[in-house]
Amino acid sequence: MSSVECERPGNLDVVVDADVRKPLRDARKYRSCRLENGVRVLLVEDTEAVFAAACANVGVGYFDDPDDLPGLAHFVEHGVHLGSRDYPDGGEYKRFLAENGGKSNASTGTVHTMYHFEVHSDALSEALRRLSRFFVDPLLLSESLEREVSNVHSEFRRNLNSDARKSLQLLRSVGPYPLSKFSTGNQDTLVHSPETRGVDTAAVLREWWQDRYTSERVTLAVVSPTSLDSLERFCREAFSDVPRERGSSESFKPSGACLKDYRFGGSLYEIAPIRDIRGIELVWFIPHSRMWAMRSKPWFWVGHLVENEGEGSASLYLKRKGWVTELSFHMADEVRRDAGFMFCQCHAKLTETGLANVEDIIRVIYESIEMVKRMPDKAREDSFAELKNITEIKFDYKGREGPTAYASRLATNLHYFDVPEILSLPSLLEKYDGEALDRFLSYLTPENMNIYFASRHFEGTTDLKEKWYEAKYSVKPIPEDIKKAIQDAQDSAAGLELPKPNWAIPSDFLMRLAGEGKPFEWMDPPKKIIDLRTVRFWHKKDVSFRVPKISVRLHLISAYTNESALHSVRADLFALIVNDILDPILHPAVLAGISFSASVAGTGLMLRFDGFGEIVPKVIRLVCEKISSLSREEIENRFPPLHDRLSESLRNRDFMNPHLQANYSMNDCLSQPSWHTHDKLEECQNLTLEDIFNFWEEFRAEMTVEGLALGNLEDTEAADICFNIVSLLKPSGLPAERWRQKRVCKITSISPETQSLGSCVTYKPRNPNPENGDSAVYVLYQIGLDDFGTMAHGALFQLISEKNCFHQLRTVEKLGYIVKLELHRLVNVVGVGIRVQTAGCTPDELDKRVQAWLHDFRKDLEGLSDAEFNSYKNSLSERKMEPPKTLPKAMDRFWEMIKTRRYRFDATSSFLAELNSITKKTILEFYDRHLARGAAEEKRLCTQIWGSEAIGKGGFTERKSFDVPGNLKSVWGMWPDPIVHHD
Repeated sequence: MSSVECERPGNLDVVVDADVRKPLRDARKYRSCRLENGVRVLLVEDTEAVFAAACANVGVGYFDDPDDLPGLAHFVEHGVHLGSRDYPDGGEYKRFLAENGGKSNASTGTVHTMYHFEVHSDALSEALRRLSRFFVDPLLLSESLEREVSNVHSEFRRNLNSDARKSLQLLRSVGPYPLSKFSTGNQDTLVHSPETRGVDTAAVLREWWQDRYTSERVTLAVVSPTSLDSLERFCREAFSDVPRERGSSESFKPSGACLKDYRFGGSLYEIAPIRDIRGIELVWFIPHSRMWAMRSKPWFWVGHLVENEGEGSASLYLKRKGWVTELSFHMADEVRRDAGFMFCQCHAKLTETGLANVEDIIRVIYESIEMVKRMPDKAREDSFAELKNITEIKFDYKGREGPTAYASRLATNLHYFDVPEILSLPSLLEKYDGEALDRFLSYLTPENMNIYFASRHFEGTTDLKEKWYEAKYSVKPIPEDIKKAIQDAQDSAAGLELPKPNWAIPSDFLMRLAGEGKPFEWMDPPKKIIDLRTVRFWHKKDVSFRVPKISVRLHLISAYTNESALHSVRADLFALIVNDILDPILHPAVLAGISFSASVAGTGLMLRFDGFGEIVPKVIRLVCEKISSLSREEIENRFPPLHDRLSESLRNRDFMNPHLQANYSMNDCLSQPSWHTHDKLEECQNLTLEDIFNFWEEFRAEMTVEGLALGNLEDTEAADICFNIVSLLKPSGLPAERWRQKRVCKITSISPETQSLGSCVTYKPRNPNPENGDSAVYVLYQIGLDDFGTMAHGALFQLISEKNCFHQLRTVEKLGYIVKLELHRLVNVVGVGIRVQTAGCTPDELDKRVQAWLHDFRKDLEGLSDAEFNSYKNSLSERKMEPPKTLPKAMDRFWEMIKTRRYRFDATSSFLAELNSITKKTILEFYDRHLARGAAEEKRLCTQIWGSEAIGKGGFTERKSFDVPGNLKSVWGMWPDPIVHHD
């Protein structure tokens, strides 16, 4: 395909549903139009939805920042939210959405900026009106912008703790201009530096917005149950007054990439990360975007072969050598402006042993590439045909996306695809193109490659620091030994094999059950079809999603995993080994649309299966066979690298952002029993091969299986699945008294020495990452057991208060980028939680600000009109009543009740009944009883993480009694055990 496809699509004035190629089971209706001012619109009528979503995408991004104002496009994204002529209150947009069950977000990319929201469909017209003001008449007042820049800076500071963001910025810094620009911005680029040059950032921002936020660059996608005619009317009313090019300054020309003199390749970057990360990334520069060969997608075909995990693959070879734990091949940082460009990346996660074998790892990767290059034409065409068949099956039987994600994807695609192909062309392989394939492969050479090698071993040896996110690195020419390894691979290409024909491609798409197309009666409970001492199994047949798929969940219940930190870490490593050994076995099924995972819970092991009903039972059999019959040789082979990976994961949890550390420390403090990552890491160092080899028999000694099958299958088919599971896993049964689940401590008064006031406690755990300057608090108000009345009051209070909290603490008081009020649920205990992360305040000050906001918020709560209060109630009710979008989402609703052994399948209807009874008077009573200062039932815990900057300001006193949560647990009481309902 020629590069002309990168240009703006032309056939957008009117496209109706019949013209759009869509999945076989897609019942939505589509229409596109172009407004008089040039805004391009795609409308989607989805009669099965309750909530609507919209995304406006403007074709400018950080590429278009002035060179002397890095981060300006991102700052504009923040700035347009701060009020408009028609809606001058900066918090009104988010507040309106919240009142109508909605939410919103925005993001700035290379050449696009997106604004999207989700809201109840009844409020869609008004929400679109508010969104359109971002492009029509935002106030962009200097004083508001001065406050908002602190939030941009907080966002920047948060990323200073991210190795992923450091690596991304380093890769971009050696990329072509303007990819190498700094996209986020901070106080230095947006305030201090402009001030020294006499530049008025707010004035430049307003002019930049005026020149670039014009109708010709805007696309809009809307997904709603509303009729297409009404949707079109809403969009015309809201977006028709987005101005065309205003011509107030020099005509704006979008910045394309400067590739003429760009040179890439030949360099090795040695990076010292913050975390214990080991990896190599081979990166090739591709001087055009995906658009040049969208119908054949050679990068997708090559990636399918190179990252293949089956027998004979590079991935499996390297894993069996114990050198890597993961190998991936993907495209990154694609830019479609002009001819565009992108990077092809092959990433290997290394073991400790792999660090000493980097040359051989690179050689094997190049052997896999060389194998693809040498494939005979017939083998290429056969492989392509199989992959083409898989993409068509996945497309035709694709599950429904959530409306926000769908609208966002469509709004972006409107910039690049004609509407008849806007769904199909990005997803399908349409025709084999050997010339395009050879052209893509020609870029995968050592001359066109940089290597990025990350390891803590480079700490203290690097001599460079990336300007913005301060990645520590050194750069040198690719060493001769690596060049020789690559040359050896190109000369031999021996030892690897192409994938065998895929056994897991489905062919049975029959919808067996009556009722296809009927609304999903998701509140009707599943039926228990097997009830034995060793196994209980539920089934619910449903085809309302119109796909021949099923979802199966298994809970292998055993007290073993919750006995001690040692037992917990044994289970973690066993699950890692099981997943890893199954990867090559199940890889064909994963390619064909099946998903599987094995994970650890405090109550046992969880197995998850989703996909085509013809294939899932085969996958379940393979998984259960392998779990019950792991050989010593298999465990011996995978033990060293995966033990290394588990240790690395446990160590790296110390580097979580402070607000996550606060949340984790709080939950650890309140849970009984709880195995802290430091305890697990200590036990992990002592794990032996025998611990894992004996795990299954010890785990199975007291094991009960509970499961649920949902979707396109009959009772008899579900029963067959269950009996196959039992015959392979051989559960022995878990006595009722051996069922163990965490209990939760009740926050109560302790003593003056432990800094408590009534039932208010401050907990200052040791900061495991003191080099991070940011601080954080998590303030929890425990409410009580999660009965439906408590849950309904808590959820309604969250909905009413969360945007007010965000606006006051983040936008007005500028406390930090991370501000969130949430309904906190730990096992069976509910609370209201508020988290804030900041660089500017001590945790003590943050705590005071949170308390002050919550105290003042009662006036806002009391001041709600009856109409506003009922709007919040109705929105929450509609959200709870909203049918699940996909079969796995439907499964999750039922599975929550089974995996916790509570079996309350009437949870939604019971919640709604309690919600319906709530009045403004009872929500105020809820506040006064649990959240007001000195409330009768106040149970408040403030967990504080003190960063280095806050400690430097003084006021931090380390209290030994708070270093060990056991000191608190020893005097706190416990909430009652979670109730197990025997249905």
